[in-house]
Amino acid sequence: AEALGVMKSELQASVASGDDFADVVKVSSQTIESFGMKTNNTAKMMKNTKLVVNDLAYSADATATNFSDLGVGMEYVGATAHQAGLSLRDTSAAMGILSNNGLEADKAGTGLRKAIQSIVSPSKAGQEALQQLGLSTEDFHTKSGKLKDLPEIFSTLKDRMKGMSQTQQVDLLHKLFG
Repeated sequence: AEALGVMKSELQASVASGDDFADVVKVSSQTIESFGMKTNNTAKMMKNTKLVVNDLAYSADATATNFSDLGVGMEYVGATAHQAGLSLRDTSAAMGILSNNGLEADKAGTGLRKAIQSIVSPSKAGQEALQQLGLSTEDFHTKSGKLKDLPEIFSTLKDRMKGMSQTQQVDLLHKLFG
């Protein structure tokens, strides 16, 4: 029963997105694993599969990417994003935005993973860049210790860089993100 319920969600996503059913199954399974959503409880597994499939289908539909490419990107960033406390929705949206800006899936996943790591645990140069902005890694976490949403983090960085020249901004971002 679990397999049929899960396959129904995946089949619906395949039809809705136009992506190959095998790609949808593979990507949704890998993403469920990466985000720690696998469970032996049938009802929860069906719910998690539907959530994953819906979030990925939305990103694939709303951006220049597809299920297969999201899967490639998630191979690089999924576990890191999950460990940092980012939602699947934010992670897949970020992958879609990077795709819209011309980054191939493997580069988008790798770049997003590096950005998350740089925010969570910056290098010495990254720490100095944050200090220049009057920030620390704590500014990117909620009171409960969860990493804030990526748009909020980048909005904070953008606000703190107001008044800087483009060269100063690029230099600072290079120090932070490598």
